[in-house]
Amino acid sequence: MTSRRILTATLAVVALALISPAAAHGQEDNAARNKAFTKCLEKEVTAAQEQMGLNDKELKTFIKIINGQFSGNPPKDFTEEEQAKNFSEIQDTARKALPQLKGEKIAEMVQTLKAKARHCVPATSKG
Repeated sequence: MTSRRILTATLAVVALALISPAAAHGQEDNAARNKAFTKCLEKEVTAAQEQMGLNDKELKTFIKIINGQFSGNPPKDFTEEEQAKNFSEIQDTARKALPQLKGEKIAEMVQTLKAKARHCVPATSKG
């Protein structure tokens, strides 16, 4: 019985050793993809600064809000409901952080962001 426990423990350790690098690699891939996604969004939103009518300070604040929302998981990983929730949270946060902008303007900014996010997801997808 004791040798069986040792064998089981040994097999468990070996299994973890074999699985852990793969899991770590998957996490690295995810982190790299998330970073690429938020960088793509930042580039796209910056290019749309004039279209959105934002000054440099407003743009910087909006990008900070976007990065905070999407840095962990890009929209590709979310259901439609989760995507809607993320964009709604961005809109709510932008209203608080940019009180000088009207609600309609912030809604337009979020619509522009949605279009840019759709563009950035394929650009940062695997394979």
